[in-house]
Amino acid sequence: MTRAQAIRSMNPSAQLERLSSRTPDKTAVHFAGTDHSFQHLHDRSMRLASALAHRGVGAGDRVATLCHNRVEVLEIFLAVARLGAVFVPISFRLAPAEVTYQLDDCDPAVVFADAQFVTGDQALISMLAPDRIVLVDSTPGRDLDPHIATVTQLLDRDAFEPQPVAVAGTADALILYTSGTTGRPKGAVLTHDNFAFNTVATLATLGISTSEEVWVSGLPLFHVGGINLFLWSVLSGGTLVLLSSTGFDPRAVAQLIGDAEATSCYFVPSQWTQLLDVLGPSTTFPALRRVCWGASSSAGSMLQRLATQFDGKLLFDMFGMTESLCTCTASLAEKQDHPGTVGRPMLHVDLHVVDEHDVEVPPGQVGELVYRGPTVFDRYWQQPEQTDRAFAGGWFHSGDLGRVDEDGYVYIVDRLKDMIISGGENIYSAELEYAISTHEKVRDVAVIATAHPRWVETPLAVVVPADPLDPPTLDDLVAACMDHLASFKKPTQMRVVEELPRNASGKVLKTELRQAFSTEVGQSDER
Repeated sequence: MTRAQAIRSMNPSAQLERLSSRTPDKTAVHFAGTDHSFQHLHDRSMRLASALAHRGVGAGDRVATLCHNRVEVLEIFLAVARLGAVFVPISFRLAPAEVTYQLDDCDPAVVFADAQFVTGDQALISMLAPDRIVLVDSTPGRDLDPHIATVTQLLDRDAFEPQPVAVAGTADALILYTSGTTGRPKGAVLTHDNFAFNTVATLATLGISTSEEVWVSGLPLFHVGGINLFLWSVLSGGTLVLLSSTGFDPRAVAQLIGDAEATSCYFVPSQWTQLLDVLGPSTTFPALRRVCWGASSSAGSMLQRLATQFDGKLLFDMFGMTESLCTCTASLAEKQDHPGTVGRPMLHVDLHVVDEHDVEVPPGQVGELVYRGPTVFDRYWQQPEQTDRAFAGGWFHSGDLGRVDEDGYVYIVDRLKDMIISGGENIYSAELEYAISTHEKVRDVAVIATAHPRWVETPLAVVVPADPLDPPTLDDLVAACMDHLASFKKPTQMRVVEELPRNASGKVLKTELRQAFSTEVGQSDER
């Protein structure tokens, strides 16, 4: 590798090495009541890299994790990055068959796992040879195979040989599996440059120029957002306050935000809603500067509550997908002038809206969002045909339907597969959901198509009420829609549920809603 390539790579392990020499005692990560300094994180990741190299792990080899949030996952990620190997975080929320599929697909040299996934219901031991498994827990389970190593054993190796960083920016860094809402998950291969350019763009967008930032992250480390938050923090020299992934306690999190003097927080909308429910009207967190959310769509009512609760703070909607990392952002001030927007394309991101023939459409017209740029992923793992299809014409086809206004603001109106065609007219569920969510009685909402004897399909709104004892009526929803949308787009049916089904990324599982409700037949002929 040339010197220019080495400089360009911005390998996170190399950045950590620099920070450990400049600010060795500064807290890099706070987790479960314990501070972990830059020096501590660097030393342990270096020892892990040496141990993995001793086991034969090298450039291009996959190393997977099946763990809850814990500092060891970050140390493994850094060790893997240093070797030029490929980090593959697997969601602990998956069913055994789903875990098996992803492990078979990426064929890891080593899998780091919590003990519960080795000896418990998911029985990782039945999928892999014991010598490919490393336990992350400090206390292994009973009747453990002697060939299964532990992280402690790897760290305690006497023969410690520091591994140099010689990894090009174009090298594979991670394989992150898509959510699989439309079928089998695909492994999106992201390079070191993808993450480096995304980090630079995000820090510039958020106005972060110092190492005094304290991030609080509510995202799991198997999610692209969780990895992003760590890189944004480490590459800027800040501190990451990592939350447990075994449960979200809004009161405890609120206390932690205050105690840590957090400057920036990133939660998915459902977590922000829970926090808002427990915060008093005078709770503003003096040190807090930025309120960020992403990973799933946000309700209009949540945005208004955030604006009221955190008046004067910067509010950012981070829109993106696994294949493109975070591609757009918007502050609430912009949203007031451009309601429903997810912002403008971030630095380094080219975004177009195209028709079914891949021809760019004029501003205001709906089409598919396509991207290109250094933050867009490299390819799908071992799926060249899917990759070629996704990059038809040289642009990544997102599957999102949207539009861009005259000022360059992006609006998401639907997923291609979720569009409702009623009487020959296109109805986009996302814009309908946004309109319904503005009603004060609506806490959360998803819109799906349901059968109709005359119009073929018609919108059905599945609503989580703000007050279970006083849910909205269908007339309430229609009234909210009539303020924003044409009459033919209004819902003709409504179902009230306690909560919406979501996947590990926080996205609504509309497949489950369709199975439960879409065969119902709307009766009204009125449009």
